Amino acid sequence: MRIAFAICLLLAACTPDRPAANDSESDLESAAIAAGAIPDPDTAPLEGLYERSGDGGPDRVCLLREQGESYRIGIDVMFGDETECIARGRAARAGERVTIELEGKGECRIDARFDGREIALPGSVPPDCARYCTKRGSLAGFALGQSSASRADAASVVARDGALLCDAPT
Repeated sequence: MRIAFAICLLLAACTPDRPAANDSESDLESAAIAAGAIPDPDTAPLEGLYERSGDGGPDRVCLLREQGESYRIGIDVMFGDETECIARGRAARAGERVTIELEGKGECRIDARFDGREIALPGSVPPDCARYCTKRGSLAGFALGQSSASRADAASVVARDGALLCDAPT
């Protein structure tokens, strides 16, 4: 009897009449975008300055549009105790996905996410990305909100190493 009841429950859960959780989430997100409650991540401007308060001062990411959906990117995050990451390179946007390719200290490619208001790096990044950080710092798992969509603001940020953050790597 219990087996028959369990089978009935499984079949009921698989019926096509029930909306999938992802469908209702995307419907809710679409409604919020249409109402202007949240920005559309596919059309919100990516260029600008992203910041948050950190242990050793502000953490920053700058993105400067070069052409099309290609950007110059700079990342400067501090973890305290002289542990930091400073990285520069290029980024390409495809909807919510931002593919970052860092330059200057070896290969590092990261697929980040942009939700229209903040840029978030994944919780795990390739091991070679550690070259851009001191001590045990990591580029993994941080998110910064956009503080300015101004190109001038993003272009004028000076990193902790004294160079413009969105400059080409040396």
